[in-house]
Amino acid sequence: MNEKKGMGYDEARLTIHAVYAKAEQLSQDSEAALKAHPVFPHNHVFDEDKSVRWNREERERRAAARKQVENEYRQKETDCWQEAVNAIQTFILDEYDFSEKIAELVYEWAYHKGHAYGYLEVLCEAQIIGEQVRKLIDTYEKERSKK
Repeated sequence: MNEKKGMGYDEARLTIHAVYAKAEQLSQDSEAALKAHPVFPHNHVFDEDKSVRWNREERERRAAARKQVENEYRQKETDCWQEAVNAIQTFILDEYDFSEKIAELVYEWAYHKGHAYGYLEVLCEAQIIGEQVRKLIDTYEKERSKK
């Protein structure tokens, strides 16, 4: 029996499910973190005993702290979704033994067809397209070897 190593369809699917769970948790964490850093109106006064300048600088400091939190969570979410992309790309490479360039084209095609429905659909499309491309390459190589 020829056993394939690497990331198969089921492993990629499980990885994507884990990414969705992680993204949901990140969303909740981000929401909680942003509640701790609220947005204040332009004329908000934090301390009436302090100067206008101090209150303005305090608003700016708090706005910068909120922006920092937003950027940190945005990067975490980007990294999280990249895990799904990596799982699909690894699946394509491992399952069909394509070159990096062909695997990249298969992923782009699968993404184009399925991204509106999520990464699980991209994975399904990658499997369908990968099988068709594999058949095409195999048929081409057989035809070429006959000459």
